Amino acid sequence: MNNPSENIENNTESKGGSKLSEEKIMELRKSNIPGSAPEEISDYLFIQEKIKGRPVDKRKLLKKMVQTAGVAMIFGMIACITFILIEPVLGKMLRKESDNQQALTEIVLPEPNEIPDELPDVDIDTSSGEKLNLVETPIEDMIVDEGSDTSVSVDIVEVPVVQEYEIELSDYRMIYRKQYALSKEIQKSMVTLTDINAETQLINTGLVEKMSGLIIGDNGVELLILVCDDRQICQETMVVTFSNSEVLQAELWAKDNDTGITIYAIDLSEIPAYTMETVEYATMGSSYEAVLLGMPVIAVGQPMGNVNSLCQGVVTSVAGTVSMTDSSYQILTTDILSTGGGSGFLANTNGQIVGVLTSYDTGYGADGTLVAYGFSGIKKLIENLSVKKQRVYAGLHVTDVTTEVYTYAGVPKGAYVTKVDSDSPSMNVGITAGDVIIQIGDKTISSVADYMTALNSITPDTEVSVIYARQSGGDYIETEVEMTFTEL
Repeated sequence: MNNPSENIENNTESKGGSKLSEEKIMELRKSNIPGSAPEEISDYLFIQEKIKGRPVDKRKLLKKMVQTAGVAMIFGMIACITFILIEPVLGKMLRKESDNQQALTEIVLPEPNEIPDELPDVDIDTSSGEKLNLVETPIEDMIVDEGSDTSVSVDIVEVPVVQEYEIELSDYRMIYRKQYALSKEIQKSMVTLTDINAETQLINTGLVEKMSGLIIGDNGVELLILVCDDRQICQETMVVTFSNSEVLQAELWAKDNDTGITIYAIDLSEIPAYTMETVEYATMGSSYEAVLLGMPVIAVGQPMGNVNSLCQGVVTSVAGTVSMTDSSYQILTTDILSTGGGSGFLANTNGQIVGVLTSYDTGYGADGTLVAYGFSGIKKLIENLSVKKQRVYAGLHVTDVTTEVYTYAGVPKGAYVTKVDSDSPSMNVGITAGDVIIQIGDKTISSVADYMTALNSITPDTEVSVIYARQSGGDYIETEVEMTFTEL
């Protein structure tokens, strides 16, 4: 009969070739658990067995690595494309935010020969190149013989006969060719603005509204373009076509709602260098009577409603004014016929811009002729818009007190009030139509120009003393009030 301990040892060797430790065997021998036969003890031998892992499938592992790399590449490409698309927008936003924080350079528009001290002498030349002088003998030098008939001795000056010159048709052609050449030079400082939804307009109406713009300069950050949008055509974003056919987008910079004078801006960094080389900033000329009345001008841009159209004529009046809220602007009239709905600018024969064409019903000029805002009258408005300067609001419509009214009606010199806006700062302090504004702060007001200059020096939401004169019986009584000018 076999020894039980030997059976345990044999069984531990027969299953899986594994052995229980001697300590474990001794514990099992001493166990009093019923039925703990050697065969049952062998059931626990799996604890000592080593479980082998499943073999690595190299193909599946390689496939999974390829899939992971592919997904990573796809996400990387999506991130790259997203950055490329969004970066210009974010960059532009960040640039604009930083630009808003830095001081913009105000555009100062030069205006040569605003009011000449005296008109130039007109010399009449003879064929010899000498001036024509008429010499009259003073009366005290005349010789009178009392014994004879009274006679007068005068110096006789021979006047050479000037040879007549017959103007040929070739001379007319030369004049008009020179006007055309002048317009081509001016067009270097002009652009065409089109609504960004022009394609939709063309489909719906068959027409595309365009505006002529004038490049007036830059503020160090943006290129600034002047238009007159009194027909409310322009949008927040417009497509700009330069003289070299370069097409870019411009954003609305600032606008005066009364006149329609509007400025658009294009970031200088977005304009190619080869386009900037073709750009010339416009030069401005005076629109005062002494230098412009009766002078020939050309209308450039779209005076007939067509792009790059050209008209010529003379200035027939410079004395017209149009009164708007807290302002009054000079109106130029011409003998140039118009089909209406055009836009553009008036230029003198030196190529200087002297007027901005308007469709506003000014009440001046003959029906169907071009009228324009005189540049001298809107110069300060354009400069203020170029730097987005805050404008103050008083709510008055004013006009000049003429010399005749001052002399014979006794109305004091100042800004005569023709209308007061309802619920305006002026109405709130009691100013009414018929009053005359004679002082604002420490500035004496003698004209509408003085009134506009005074308002231009005031910061919005500032309380300033205003003195106005009101008729009482046959006299004008002065009243002083404190007015808070709000922002326009």
